[in-house]
Amino acid sequence: MATQIIAVANNKGGTGKTATTINLGKGLAIKGKKVLLIDNDPQANLSSRLGIRIKADTSTIYDVYKENASLPIVKVEESLHVTPSSRKLETIPGILAEVSRNNYRLADALELVSQAYDYILIDCPPATGLLTANALSVANLIIVPVTAGDRDAIKGMVNISGLIKKFLEEGVNPDLQDLRILVNSYKKNHSVDQATEMTLQSHYQDNLLRSVIRENTQIKQSEWRNTTVFEHSPKSSAVKDYTKLTEEVLSLVS
Repeated sequence: MATQIIAVANNKGGTGKTATTINLGKGLAIKGKKVLLIDNDPQANLSSRLGIRIKADTSTIYDVYKENASLPIVKVEESLHVTPSSRKLETIPGILAEVSRNNYRLADALELVSQAYDYILIDCPPATGLLTANALSVANLIIVPVTAGDRDAIKGMVNISGLIKKFLEEGVNPDLQDLRILVNSYKKNHSVDQATEMTLQSHYQDNLLRSVIRENTQIKQSEWRNTTVFEHSPKSSAVKDYTKLTEEVLSLVS
């Protein structure tokens, strides 16, 4: 099987992109897959939530964009590696504004390492600018987490969908498939959450993942403890949800 590159994106912040990237990545590693997580967000939440400390001399994805450097890789565990980020990444859109092929910096770097992994997951910032464009330029699949009950999260998903359509029309990435929507922080007995799910089923049924991530305090607790929910609370309903998501993602390319 060729390496599968998945971008986790939404133009809206707070939709669970980082939690999705970390816990899906861990789920894939548990299933025996070699996984690389790329922190492509200047907030660097993925890096910090996995306990990676960024110092002044730490090589990060910033160096990949600015200097065409090799992709820095930190080993979290045998089958789970991370490319860290830093706040300096927020300066990259300005630095590369007039540079040719600026949408392909990440793709060029991944070309040298992708064959070492089964899955590469890219955590994107809450924007449709240069950093997200780099992720979409190399990804096979886009997962868009949508917080149940958050109308703006659906708008953010629509914005990402528009960018994908533009990339497909322009031939930027011929391997890019359409997006898959993940309902996140779902509360079954809340009418507004049910309305979100019904809206997505009505208008985006073909793009909607069957898996749903229910609201669970264990997810937040695992973030505070700089670990995955699999390690923090292995018997929780959150682990069941992320395991189902992992199995569904595996089935998309089987």
